[in-house]
Amino acid sequence: MLVGDSNPRYLAELNGSRVYCDDMATAEAHLDYWSKELLQCWGRR
Repeated sequence: MLVGDSNPRYLAELNGSRVYCDDMATAEAHLDYWSKELLQCWGRR
């Protein structure tokens, strides 16, 4: 939860990418997207 904010926020963070989301589903979607991007990067090496 951010200071001075009445809405609880979810923080999605992976490898330096960070985003505050209004709900858990959005946070999970960001993490899912980032993890897929990460796998694609590893696959290209």
